[in-house]
Amino acid sequence: MEREYLLIRGRLDRDGDFTPRRCESTTFIRERPEPNQPDHGVVVAETLDDDGRVVRSERPSVEPEGVCAPGEQTWRIRVYVAIDEGASTVRLRDGDRILWSVRIPEPPQVRVELASPPRRGDARAQQRKRSRKGSGTPGFPGGEPAVLNLELSRAAEPDVAFVKVVYRWAERGFHTVYIGPTSRRVTIDPDRLPGGDRCEFFVAYSDGVRTALARTRTFELEPIGPVLDMTQPVVGGVVTEGMPIALEGMALDPEHPAAPLDREALMWSVDGEVVAVGPMGSVDPLAAGPHTIVLQYTRLGADPVRIERAITVDRSKVPPADSWPAVDRFAD
Repeated sequence: MEREYLLIRGRLDRDGDFTPRRCESTTFIRERPEPNQPDHGVVVAETLDDDGRVVRSERPSVEPEGVCAPGEQTWRIRVYVAIDEGASTVRLRDGDRILWSVRIPEPPQVRVELASPPRRGDARAQQRKRSRKGSGTPGFPGGEPAVLNLELSRAAEPDVAFVKVVYRWAERGFHTVYIGPTSRRVTIDPDRLPGGDRCEFFVAYSDGVRTALARTRTFELEPIGPVLDMTQPVVGGVVTEGMPIALEGMALDPEHPAAPLDREALMWSVDGEVVAVGPMGSVDPLAAGPHTIVLQYTRLGADPVRIERAITVDRSKVPPADSWPAVDRFAD
């Protein structure tokens, strides 16, 4: 049987009042917080048995929060404590002073039903709308939200109980899409959900102390695909001859969110000639007349996606500095 750990976290004020925030339990600890307490006393997290004997003791991380008023200093507390056999209560204390104490409840229960899977909207209509605005490639086409019906056991600490929903669209593709108060129904907007052929939602319900997990059935959701947008130059932009041109754009690839972080994945060209890479750049002054600027996004193993924009360079009434005749001020 896997060992379960309580995650105790919250805020401690100068008066010694501890306010818990999103306490839960887990069987997997990715990284333990360092037990540093630089600006405070010796705070200890403990579990106790029914006779009041300490079963386990841990030193939490106590970090000061940035505050504006010097007399309102608060601290963030975070610590993992294992639930050992016989442990019935968990508490925080500072020396002999009890800051917080709560009974360890029985494991909570949660069931989830995918009442309605998310559905994409009409991508073609969205593309026509974006084309009229001169915006980027299609994406986030709207549609019908996902609807999750939840059955939750009674909360041990109702004021701090919460629900977290994690969406999975690929083997290593996970994203938290909801975290908030307990509810019997949760709706998830589909616009920014990546697509895949075996998507599902995971629900974590914390009764304020311990956590229960459930998952939905799998479903298929149409991929969004790469989304490109060009913010500079603007649509219908007119530039005066002799002025440099700023380039600014971005790429989103919901199914592969890390790919656009590669600077080389974005490439700029003017009239067919590559001039820059990355989300930002600039172009030296262009000759008067029409020009076409293209932003292209390329991910390994996929076809390139591009967006182009036409600009006009107006002839300057005053010759640009580069065209001024050379003058030798020391000549006769």
